[in-house]
Amino acid sequence: MLIANDDIVLTPTTIQMLLEDVKALKLTTPRLGLVGTWSDNVRGLQSIKKNPGNQIKRTHTLSPILAWVSKRAFTAVQFPPLNWYSDDVLCEDLTRLGFEHYISRAYVHHVGSATLGPDDWKNYHDALPWLWDNRPEYATRWNLKDRGENV
Repeated sequence: MLIANDDIVLTPTTIQMLLEDVKALKLTTPRLGLVGTWSDNVRGLQSIKKNPGNQIKRTHTLSPILAWVSKRAFTAVQFPPLNWYSDDVLCEDLTRLGFEHYISRAYVHHVGSATLGPDDWKNYHDALPWLWDNRPEYATRWNLKDRGENV
């Protein structure tokens, strides 16, 4: 199953390369979770600015801007009802169940989270009550100081 943001631009080889990498990973990874693409507007290891996308890389967390997810993984843990931190929670929950995540050699241009709106601070604070109520161990590990009611 593919997950795709509504603010991405594919290259002619994006889907083909992503699916080739998934096929190869399935041969060696029994509990394959998310396989995401490299991008120019994304955080961390997934950023093409930090790492050239010429090899598959294992990662703990990725943003499924365009990603393949196994039916088994998606059924086990679906997206939480969040904008901010939804990717982190999804990956953490799957990792707890023994799934592994990878970044494909495939690339997708990401326009840049236009659908979340321009107020990152509000989006961050809106997520805090749900995180503290539903995943307090993540909120503690991620050093989230309060529940977000004092925006």
